[in-house]
Amino acid sequence: MNKILFFTDKEKQSLIDEINNQLKIKNHLLKVLYENKRHKLKDYERNKLANKYKDQIILLDNMKGCCNTVKNRDDIHRLNSIIEFYNKLQS
Repeated sequence: MNKILFFTDKEKQSLIDEINNQLKIKNHLLKVLYENKRHKLKDYERNKLANKYKDQIILLDNMKGCCNTVKNRDDIHRLNSIIEFYNKLQS
């Protein structure tokens, strides 16, 4: 996910669409972790991965809420900070 420089209605909608897409993916992956008992991960690995997905879902929800309240450069900076942290969790 890229940082935001300008936040017009077009960029806002594009970012919200991307966030919704990522939320679908992370929720699906989390569901697979909990429902699939035949995976080859050890319990601690599965729990670590589940916690990572949960953290990412929380950050995505925060980003989505932030998108709806952006009014000035400080809000954009805060949104970029969340995006940066989310990207660190991705890797």
